[in-house]
Amino acid sequence: MKRHLEEGLDAIGGEEYTISCNTKDVNLLKRISKEVQKTRGINIKLSSKSIACKGGVQIMNRDGSVIFNNTVEARLERFKPLLRKQISDMLTK
Repeated sequence: MKRHLEEGLDAIGGEEYTISCNTKDVNLLKRISKEVQKTRGINIKLSSKSIACKGGVQIMNRDGSVIFNNTVEARLERFKPLLRKQISDMLTK
């Protein structure tokens, strides 16, 4: 979860964020976000609204103009082309 959060923060840039996760991961994300805030010197607010996902986190910049979806589902979608190529390579060898 920490890696997912940090990847999103790096992708967006800035110093103030709002983050969301599923209801199951709220306590974990609270703990992790406090740690990341201290080490990076940024402000992270946990949204009161949960998102429907299997896991991961959604990060939004301060004004909401940029959202980085780093949920499990979104990550799988981003990796589909790479996975297809790897599977194709395995099947054609």
